This record gives sequence, C-alpha cells and structure tokens, in this order.
Amino acid sequence: MISLCLARPASAQTGTITASSGAASVTGEYVHSEMELVSGIRLNDDGTFEYGLTVGSLDERAKGRWKQAGDHVELTSDPRPIAPTIVAGPIAAAPGEPFALRVVAPNGDDVPGVDFRIDFDSGEPLEDYTNGTAWQLSADETRAPRFVTFAMPSYRLRSERLPLDVRAGSVATFNLIPNDFGVADLTGVVAEISADGLTLHRPEGTMLFRKLSDAGD
Repeated sequence: MISLCLARPASAQTGTITASSGAASVTGEYVHSEMELVSGIRLNDDGTFEYGLTVGSLDERAKGRWKQAGDHVELTSDPRPIAPTIVAGPIAAAPGEPFALRVVAPNGDDVPGVDFRIDFDSGEPLEDYTNGTAWQLSADETRAPRFVTFAMPSYRLRSERLPLDVRAGSVATFNLIPNDFGVADLTGVVAEISADGLTLHRPEGTMLFRKLSDAGD
C-alpha cells in the first residue's frame, strides 16, 4: 500500500529494475524521494492505482485506474475529485475595529495559508495571505475594496470573484468548502516506463519513481 511505500527507509529507495523485468510487468510499488518530499505510487494487477505525496505541510493522495499504452502508463482518477472552494459567509460585528476578513473551515477554525487578492474601486489590487487569524485592512487604505478572490494552488482551489461589503467595525467571513481537499486529480497524467521505473509527468513537474517491488510482493 502507499502508506507502506512512503514509510520505506531511504536505503531501500534506490532499487532499480532491469529493462527485461520492466517489460515483463509494470505493476508494483514505486517511490520518489528528495529532501523533504516523499511520494509513492502503486500499480495493482487489477488495473487500479494508489498514489500519495507529502512535502512540507502539503499532503495529497489519489486513486483510480491505469492502463499501459506502449512505453507509457495513462492514469485516470476514479472517482474524479471535486476541487475545494471558498464561498461568502456571514458578516459579524466588531465595534471599534477596522474591517477584517476570515477564512474558516467547517469546524470554525481560521484557515492559514490561503492566498487572496482584493480589487479596489481604483488602482492596483492588494495581494496577501491568511495567517490563521482575522486579516485586517490597513487604516491607511483610502480606496474602497470591491471584490476578493481566494486561491490555494497546491490544492486546486480558486474561488469565484466574490463581492466585498466593507464597513469599519465588521468582519466578513468566508467559508472553506473542502469537497475532496487533498485529493489530486491525476486524470490524463502520463508516466513513461523505463529501466529505472516510471517518470511521472504532471503540470506541477516531473518525478522519477524507482521500483521497489512487484504488485504481488
């Protein structure tokens, strides 16, 4: 399983397969490891796959179907994950405080690390990110905020352009809708088969996975 693959000691992650064994069977368990990043993919005999990746605070997983087409493997996520999003929530009173905004999870906690862009009635937009508390608009800002857009590219999250109701002494709350948060969509992703393992090509980059074991091991 992927959890076992990711936990394999670094000394075991240097194994390779020969061209002949790779041609015989592409099924099995593969690992990519570098610095703080560890990723694993398992191609099962029944045509399904499991995938996992962890790097820093980012964890993602995927599962679905695979098929071999010549010298490469084509992946299809099944079921196809639904990307998370952020929608407008209630506006709370905060007398005596400047305008603020929050991004909150379903449990009510503030969500850190969400990029956002505020468009004003004039001039350049403001770009910043949440840090786990309410973000406050600077008292020196004289322009009127009109819209806000949120994004977490690593999680395929990009909200619609949401209108802002900006008033001093209020906090605008925006709700994170997790959907399939942390589930990568690998539909259409291709992995080249080589003597060293699999080279996975994703929009985010390319990774070489070395084979550790066959599917039945």
